[in-house]
Formats: sequence, structure tokens, C-alpha cells
Amino acid sequence: PKNRRKLLWIIALLGCLALYANDTYLHIYNLFWKADTAIEMLPFFLAGYIVMEFGVLERVFTLPKGGKICLCVALIACGGALGIWNDEAGYLGNYYGYISIFYCSALISILGYLLAAKLLPLFNVFTYIGRSTLSILLMHKFPLMVFQYLIPFTKKLLQHRSLAMGICVSLFAIAFCCSVQELFNHICPVLIGRSKTERR
Repeated sequence: PKNRRKLLWIIALLGCLALYANDTYLHIYNLFWKADTAIEMLPFFLAGYIVMEFGVLERVFTLPKGGKICLCVALIACGGALGIWNDEAGYLGNYYGYISIFYCSALISILGYLLAAKLLPLFNVFTYIGRSTLSILLMHKFPLMVFQYLIPFTKKLLQHRSLAMGICVSLFAIAFCCSVQELFNHICPVLIGRSKTERR
């Protein structure tokens, strides 16, 4: 419905304005239940809504394969370069460097990786993981702790920002979360935000 769309736009835009005001003038952080972090994520919601509403991805996917590959590489390289220039970002610690650069880097990179996922032969795997993000968000801490307990040296490697170890641990965490999700999906789907009719 149009009214609902307008309300979503208004909420997201007000959230973005509140975020700008807080980051520039107020500097109020660590609110109850990390409400400040939720506000900081609203620009991603707004960007996703715009992409969906105007069919941005569908238009990009109609490009010739060579054009899609070039665009994909350019987006990922540009997003990565901006991220390196802006330094590390952390949601829980409320540090983003220059927040405008952070959002540009994140959104450009997301578009690039979406395009890469579409181009790769494992697209269905990426789609499945994308649909499982709620479960991964809720449970990812547990496999990370188990992994570091069972293989203690990985903790030091992760502290030194080992890219290879970070990828291995991430894959382990995703596989674990998706496996548990399938168990919940059969036993109690409401725990992962699904009804019985939505079981896969």
C-alpha cells in the first residue's frame, strides 16, 4: 500500500537525520538495547528499499556479461579502497571513521558482492545464506567461541587480523548456524522468525 510505503520512507529518512545529528552534534551512544546502533543501520534499510522499489538490481542484471564483470570488479575495488582509507569500523563500539565514507564504502561493496554472487555458479548457495541471516545473526557467537576453545591458536591469529583464519572461522560459523536453523525449522520454526507454513 502507498501509505505504508510513505510511512517507511518517512521513518527511514527521520532515522538518517537523527543519525547525522547524533554523529555530528549530540554524540549520544550506548542507549538502551543498543537503540543507537539500530538507528545507525537505517540508511542500509533505506538503500535496500530504494534498490527494491526502483528495480536497480534487475536493471544491472540485464547488462552484458562483460559489462557486469567490469562493474562488479569496479564496485568491489572502489568500496574496498574507501574502506581501507576510512580505517576500521565497529558497530558495537560506535566507531565508523568518517561516517559518510563508511556508508559509501559499505553500500558500494554490497552492490559489488551482490553482483558477484549473481555471476558465480554458486548463486543458490549465496541465496540460501542470504535468507538465513537472521539465524546467523542470532547464533554466530556460539560457534566462534567453540572454534576458539577447540583450536586455541586461532584466537591469536584472529586478534592479529589474519584474513585466511577469519574466512575459515566465518565459513565454520555460517555452516553451523545454517545447520541449527534447519533443525529449528523442523522443530520450532517460530524461533527463527518463521511460521509452520514457511518451512522449507
